[in-house]
Amino acid sequence: MDLPDEIIQEAEEASGKLMPEKSRNRYEKELTAFNEWRAKRVGEMVLSETVVLAYVSGLSKVFNASSLWTKFSMLKKALIVNGNVDISRFGKVIAFMKAQNVNYVPKKSKILSVEDTRKFILEASDDFLLCKVVLIFGLYGACRRDELLKLI
Repeated sequence: MDLPDEIIQEAEEASGKLMPEKSRNRYEKELTAFNEWRAKRVGEMVLSETVVLAYVSGLSKVFNASSLWTKFSMLKKALIVNGNVDISRFGKVIAFMKAQNVNYVPKKSKILSVEDTRKFILEASDDFLLCKVVLIFGLYGACRRDELLKLI
């Protein structure tokens, strides 16, 4: 059954909104990296569980488990949108990803304590005046993260 052109166009516009607008470039970059790897290593544009598993296995040698999940998620979404392929149903890939989490210990972020903050504001030279002002604004919640970055 042939669909009217306006229905097809509307569906294409809707599928373009499936990826987050802010990070669309990162998703497309991940898809491009996968396609380049696939073209170089496989020689043709075959997409199978074995190919994705080999790609993820290669990434696991460079990235830690949390970054690997992020890259997999971006690739999954990009393939759904652009290639209409759902790699989340590749059981071996998911099992491999879960196995990478077994010995993974996340890094704890260092926390700026109240004393550290007070010491910085009172004792740091005026060369850091802008940083002091941004810190004070950030502590009192007057700005969002991106607004704070624009102040610097």
